[in-house]
Parts: sequence; C-alpha cells; structure tokens
Amino acid sequence: MGAERMTREKNGKFAEGVRGEDHDLVEHVAASVINVRNKPERFLKEKEVGQLLGLSVKTLQLYRYEGRGPTYCRLGGKRAIRYRLGALLEWAAKYEVRGDIKP
Repeated sequence: MGAERMTREKNGKFAEGVRGEDHDLVEHVAASVINVRNKPERFLKEKEVGQLLGLSVKTLQLYRYEGRGPTYCRLGGKRAIRYRLGALLEWAAKYEVRGDIKP
C-alpha cells in the first residue's frame, strides 16, 4: 500500500465524525502528525491544536494562563501563539491511562 493511500486512510479515520471546514483542518493536522518523521519541527496554531487534541481554543488559553497546558511559543509579538508538534505529543503522552483494573 502506498504511503499517500495510507495517509488518506488514516486521516479519514482520524477525522471521522467531523464535518465541513473543520474536517479539512483535522485532516491537515493528522497528515502532519502521520508524516512527522524526518521533517523539521512543525508549529501549530491554537485552532489546529484544539482540533488535534479535542479541546476548545478557550480551554487552551485557560491552560496557558494556569500554566498547566502544553508548552508554547510567542512568535512575532503577544498574539502569535504557536505550539510545537513534538511538545504537544509529549504533553498528551503524560496523560495516557491504562485500563488495567487491580482488585
């Protein structure tokens, strides 16, 4: 199976249930995540991060204010908030939970 076809199939599963303009954004971000190997670090905007993590922009802003969210960069002034893709994946990995139940 070709890499392009695999990416499309994975993107379709990733963006399942998302419609319209947001669907295109989720597919774009998913393609970035899938193809992150051997590429320079990618910076994402708040809206892209929200779609990727399933969080609202307001929630990301609250996390920044409280100092408990993923690390971010201020580029070109106060308004240009960007998140490194690698930092997002590391942050999300800290919250992984196993379903093991111990009696």
